[in-house]
Amino acid sequence: LRRARAGGGGLPPSGRGAARPLRVPHCVGALPGCLAETGFAPEALGVEITESVLLTDLASTAMRLAALHAIGVRVAIDDFGTGYSSLSYLHQLPLDILKIDRSFVSGVTENGAKTALTRTVLDLARSLGLATIAEGIETEEQRDALRAMGCQEAQGFLFARPLDGDRLAALLGVPATA
Repeated sequence: LRRARAGGGGLPPSGRGAARPLRVPHCVGALPGCLAETGFAPEALGVEITESVLLTDLASTAMRLAALHAIGVRVAIDDFGTGYSSLSYLHQLPLDILKIDRSFVSGVTENGAKTALTRTVLDLARSLGLATIAEGIETEEQRDALRAMGCQEAQGFLFARPLDGDRLAALLGVPATA
């Protein structure tokens, strides 16, 4: 965790962005000061937005995401393909990461429609220069299938259950931050 604070090689923290903070201009404007105060490097922070957040006001949301992206915060679209997907978002927004929803991941070893959709999303992300994270990986078979398809990162119960900061620090073998 301390390495992430200093911009080193730690696991980058990430959080799902709610619509409200993205609608309040001073929230995004205050972030550089907060980052300076805490010592976190902007590159060590990721913001995840869901497609429903985009629908509230695409123009304003895009502007605020661009401001976050400009200071180095990584921007991910979460649960892609499960809501109000529009491929136009992918070129209108300053995105770094496309997260593949667990509803696709759950069937990725069956060689059916979910496998084809997952492979298509991965190919699309690659062609747009976006990193990919598969959500909800519960088995080694899912991990291996996604790795074979070229998925770059993964999260899910196979690796760990959700953890608070102290438990994450213990898992990583680093001192907890105060």
